[in-house]
Amino acid sequence: MIAGIAAAVVIAAFLAGWWLRSREPAHPGRGRVVKFSFTPELLGPPAISPDGRHLAYNGGADPGILEVQDLDRDQPRRIEGTVGAVWPFWSPDSNFIGFAAGSKLKKVPLHGGQSVSLCGVDGFNGGAWSPDGRSIVFAVLGKGLYEVPASGGTPVRIAAHERAEVPRFLPAPASERTLLYVEWDEPGEERIVVHSLKSGKRQIVATPPGIIQLPQYSPTGHILYGFRSEIWALPFSLSTLRATGDAFLVTSAGALPTVANDGTLAFLVFGRERRQLAWRDRSGGQPGAIELPFRQVWMPRLSPDGRRAAVITEPEDGQWDVGIVDLSSGLVTRVTSDLAIDDRPTWSPNGDRVAYSSGRVYNGGAMDIVSRPADGSGGVEEMLDAPQDAFAEDWSADGRNILVGKAGFGRADLWFPRRKDSGGWGEVPFLVNPGSDQFDGNFSLDGRYVAYESNQSGRYEVYVRQFPQGGGPWQVSANGGQQPRWRRDGGELYYVEGHDLLAVEVTTSLAFSIGTRKRLFTCYRCFTERRGHQYDVAADGRRFLVTVPVGDPSKPVIRVVQNWLEEFRDRQKHSKQ
Repeated sequence: MIAGIAAAVVIAAFLAGWWLRSREPAHPGRGRVVKFSFTPELLGPPAISPDGRHLAYNGGADPGILEVQDLDRDQPRRIEGTVGAVWPFWSPDSNFIGFAAGSKLKKVPLHGGQSVSLCGVDGFNGGAWSPDGRSIVFAVLGKGLYEVPASGGTPVRIAAHERAEVPRFLPAPASERTLLYVEWDEPGEERIVVHSLKSGKRQIVATPPGIIQLPQYSPTGHILYGFRSEIWALPFSLSTLRATGDAFLVTSAGALPTVANDGTLAFLVFGRERRQLAWRDRSGGQPGAIELPFRQVWMPRLSPDGRRAAVITEPEDGQWDVGIVDLSSGLVTRVTSDLAIDDRPTWSPNGDRVAYSSGRVYNGGAMDIVSRPADGSGGVEEMLDAPQDAFAEDWSADGRNILVGKAGFGRADLWFPRRKDSGGWGEVPFLVNPGSDQFDGNFSLDGRYVAYESNQSGRYEVYVRQFPQGGGPWQVSANGGQQPRWRRDGGELYYVEGHDLLAVEVTTSLAFSIGTRKRLFTCYRCFTERRGHQYDVAADGRRFLVTVPVGDPSKPVIRVVQNWLEEFRDRQKHSKQ
């Protein structure tokens, strides 16, 4: 659920009117693209009405109340009798809103009136009104799918799969009654399925590699779904109930899509603060800031000579790319600029290449490890093609090994692709423990040790092990710790404890030993809870490159798009027929 968002709804009235005048409901997905956004105070996913004229969402402070934004008005209106409402959904005529509140499934008229309880429900996880308006299908956490008359009654179980969620009806003859929903056996291993309530036949449409949000049919002939902080479109045939092409990225800055019968798309764009690079000295002083032309920069990694930093850049459109920052001039070299989501850059030992994780479109979005010349020229070398997400952590000083965090749901392990004498890369496990996470690995300069974080004790602490044999471990942090980094000569280790950066004297010459811990400085909102390195240390250990918030954070918005497909017509020409 989305909580703690405070803002007022503001829509320019003339813009809303212009949008309504431009509607072409007879030709969904045809004509000019029209977009606008508004900034609601909401606690849950929005739902657009079938006629494309209203958006419902759980608004206000917890426990919330349903609000409806009429798209030809400049202010939302509250729907009384809906305190604590979750997962709103619409009747096919757009006159009623269904929701759950207080362990009851309910409905309420759009234009005012008393809410009506339809049945009891615990663990409500999304619902859908049948196209003929006679019944409602809903998911219950851990129990499957149920159906109840729209007038109320006793629900009947219609799908036994206990991990089915947020059903939607496909537009089809009433006699067919076909559902679209997500099901999963293990979180992160989800599949989009269609299920005929008439025949009982169920078939898998797609298995994107990760957690899928709210798949639903768009009359443009696509299934739209959320994936990470992106929205994807899968070409789909209602006649065959199968995909007819490859999924493509609609936006890399959106989540929780909802689609009307005329093809109008609405989705949430999460609020983000502006973040820039800055130096801190050992006392927390600010010897310099580096202003870059991006909304955000993340994961700074200093080059071996300390003159450049590899970063993840995020411009206003939300795309994640790898950039190289000249720290003296502030000039940025773009290493990547395609639709892939890039993450976790790290340098080759001589500074001529950057390895990074890339969720490439042609690989279905799974994060693989690739490298590219740091000047942005030349092609991409594939270093690890993994079935699950893999994140580049560090590149050894001899150039032979790269630490990789491989993530499945609820766990992460460290592996290392090793360069073969014959060329190419082979994959070797380093730390694999089914009972805990191991990630954020960092090589000592001599390559004999790896510092990393793990929750093997029940909370995240920093440890060191011998490489590659895995001897140890030695626990470095004492009160929780994350994001370990070595001083270049190996004489100190640094790590984050809450909002504080700590330094620990260590010895690596003969055997590993731990000395005195020292708290260096506090930097609120420098060291975020986001996984991956959020700072780096200069070779002499006297300065630290961090990312810091600048100005006020942007607020989350709901973006509304009519004729969304027009921006992707060229891409459709290359889809499978």
